[in-house]
Amino acid sequence: MTVARTSRAEAAARRAARDAAIAGVLETLPSPSPSTVFSVHVSTSELTFVGRMNVDTLQPDFAQLDVVYEPRDVILELRSFKLFVLAFRNELFSYERLTNTVFEMLWAKLEPRSLSVNLACAPRGGTSTVVSRAERREGGTTA
Repeated sequence: MTVARTSRAEAAARRAARDAAIAGVLETLPSPSPSTVFSVHVSTSELTFVGRMNVDTLQPDFAQLDVVYEPRDVILELRSFKLFVLAFRNELFSYERLTNTVFEMLWAKLEPRSLSVNLACAPRGGTSTVVSRAERREGGTTA
């Protein structure tokens, strides 16, 4: 029996297509006060995904996702955020790659003054993991 192997280029193309589809569910609304610096904190404990250790069983990993951002021209439409979170359910991610993927998608869509993404993964084998990423543009404070 021959096992088909996927090249790195094919795998990268599949990931890019998947990421574009997931990011495509995000929607924005005009900021109610674009000249005012204020922060928005969005949190969900319902983020599930297939962790690297669960490839064979496809059992989900669970995580708390906290997003804090300072909007400029747009704010995140929350219904679309819920759909965005649900889109990760059957996708294979390491904790670190998931944190960076979520960050990059939100950074590109919102173009905020600052953004912080914090992923607190439920303990597995008695070990819990938290992965964070934060950046700011000129004019932003630390999110």
